[in-house]
Amino acid sequence: MSKLRKNVLRGLHGDSTTWKLIDCPQGIIYVAVVNCNPYDKNFGQWEGIYLDQQESRVGKQILVPPMFGLGHVVLSDEAIFHYKQSTYYNLKNNPQFTHRYDDSRFNI
Repeated sequence: MSKLRKNVLRGLHGDSTTWKLIDCPQGIIYVAVVNCNPYDKNFGQWEGIYLDQQESRVGKQILVPPMFGLGHVVLSDEAIFHYKQSTYYNLKNNPQFTHRYDDSRFNI
């Protein structure tokens, strides 16, 4: 869980094995989920989703699969970005990939 302030921007990040289940129990965030698998014909396709506390109360969550990048920006004064992962963070055995939020290949 992360407590964030307005305009905090996290670039696209992910790894090859971890599933992430995310929601926003306080505030409003805009989330971008991008296919970052360079071997997939759908590489670079993305979806943008707004998450907020109202939708969290009714169970709206986003499941992000491995090889998909996740980025977000906080739109409210404060927000809580809540997530669960299928694996523990292990940089040695499962390095992360990162991409800038404004990477021209994705046109977010």
